[in-house]
Amino acid sequence: MIPVPLTFRGITAISVVLVVTMIFYIKYNSREKKDYAKTTGEIVYLNKHLGELPFRDIGKYRYLMLQGYPFPFEIFVGKDPGDFSPKYDQIDNLRPGDVVSVFYYETEYTQEEKINRYIQFIDKGETSFFEQGDSQWTMAWVAVGLMCFVIAGAFALWKFKKIEF
Repeated sequence: MIPVPLTFRGITAISVVLVVTMIFYIKYNSREKKDYAKTTGEIVYLNKHLGELPFRDIGKYRYLMLQGYPFPFEIFVGKDPGDFSPKYDQIDNLRPGDVVSVFYYETEYTQEEKINRYIQFIDKGETSFFEQGDSQWTMAWVAVGLMCFVIAGAFALWKFKKIEF
């Protein structure tokens, strides 16, 4: 870990890095359907469990494996108060053998963990069966706002000579 002194510049630098990270996160989670990678294939597995997964919140996840795609998809479908629910969810109406198109993106964690948690849409023919909610987008904007607030607080502390520049 790199020690950063508690100064206006240190606080601002860390906050700017976090804001830039959140902007990239927003970019990945607010694209149009056509901008995501797409895989079409037959459902070979669809269930609430996959091995020992999920580790928590049993029943709030679905695991989907497609013929021709190397990793299973983990899909959050929680609908309890406080959950970041999907915009649209009819996954439980799909069955193994159905041919669906899945829109997603991958990160280095997809390769490391051998599971894709970044599914955005599922279509069967022209019918939509799943659309990711705006939860990531909302949380990223909250984080950007929080970092702006932290920078403003650091500026005020610097002006009142509580911290150095």
